[in-house]
Amino acid sequence: MLIASGGGTAVATAVEQLFTTAAQLHHRTVTVEDMVPLQPGDAPRPVRLLPRHRLGGRRLSVRGHARRAKGSRPATLPRAVWRLGATVPYALASGLGGATIAGPGLHALNHHFLQIAGIGVLVTLSAATVTIALQTLFGVIGIGLTVVIFVILGNPSAGGAYQAPLLPPFWRAISGYLPNGAGTDAIRRIVYFDGHGLIPPVVVLLVWVIGGAVLTLAASAITKRARQ
Repeated sequence: MLIASGGGTAVATAVEQLFTTAAQLHHRTVTVEDMVPLQPGDAPRPVRLLPRHRLGGRRLSVRGHARRAKGSRPATLPRAVWRLGATVPYALASGLGGATIAGPGLHALNHHFLQIAGIGVLVTLSAATVTIALQTLFGVIGIGLTVVIFVILGNPSAGGAYQAPLLPPFWRAISGYLPNGAGTDAIRRIVYFDGHGLIPPVVVLLVWVIGGAVLTLAASAITKRARQ
């Protein structure tokens, strides 16, 4: 039996146990070969790098931009553009900083520096743009909605410690469509599978980033017309 513990130790262990039990029932033996083992020092635990990016993106939108915009809703379209633009340098710093700490700093992710940094940028931007969009639409209530998306729904379905195939049906269904699950899957594919199958999770992250930005601009324009 060929397994890939780098793709998720929980799934690999579950499959190995099933095959071993079946072999014992039929008085046979199973030879297990791990084709993609964990890196030295790695452990079967969630990726802790990505939650920092998401949390930073949300805090940036809620605190710094809210103060500068004199409220949670941008008063004008230019101010909305400024708020979105300000997330870009922060996201770049967050992505590069996280990759530096995880790689050269802690030697946890020693390769694929730029790819890991890029995923960090997208995760940060997804949290920031969606937070701004929901603030623009719903004011303070929008902050609570971001908590629902990224924490209440996103964290349990992220697939860190227990990969998506082992999650309950609801969490498994939404895992790959939220930034949490897409980011975790992207990092796993970069680190252990040389980027194979990376396009789908990256597309999901881009959809959240672009969708958040477009929704912010559209809502700001609509709010301006309503006030006129």
